[in-house]
Amino acid sequence: MLRDVGTGLDLELYEEAVVQFLGGPEVALHAIEVVIDGRPLGRHKQICTPSLAGIELTALKSKDLRAF
Repeated sequence: MLRDVGTGLDLELYEEAVVQFLGGPEVALHAIEVVIDGRPLGRHKQICTPSLAGIELTALKSKDLRAF
């Protein structure tokens, strides 16, 4: 994606691109229940593939890549 879109964009723009690639917010965004130690804490919007596998994008600064 970085090669096709470019680098240095805000993380939210990459997330928006992934959502659009998957078919838009109606298809790709799901309210997932967050549970810790068996206790429900609420719901969190999550980008998911059509098979409901979650996608999480993170951003690292180039100086941190080696440590990662």
